[in-house]
Amino acid sequence: MVESNHCQQDIVRFEDKEILTIKIFIMDDKNTVIEAIRKAGEPVNATKVAELTGLDKKVVDKVFAQLKKDGTITSPVRCKYVLA
Repeated sequence: MVESNHCQQDIVRFEDKEILTIKIFIMDDKNTVIEAIRKAGEPVNATKVAELTGLDKKVVDKVFAQLKKDGTITSPVRCKYVLA
């Protein structure tokens, strides 16, 4: 088993074949990003959130996409976000 902050990989046997399974821990990243936006107290972009949290900017971009889709964040200024 291989683990990181964002995923867990494991090889399992199924019908005499090895299968790689990957579990992604997006909820932790999502909560981390929400908390960073909350603490910033001003509109922030993905680069700023990545700096504040230590997450990779690509991870923050993916979380931003999810948060925009579900209405958790809005954009008062182009490319910057606040909690809705």
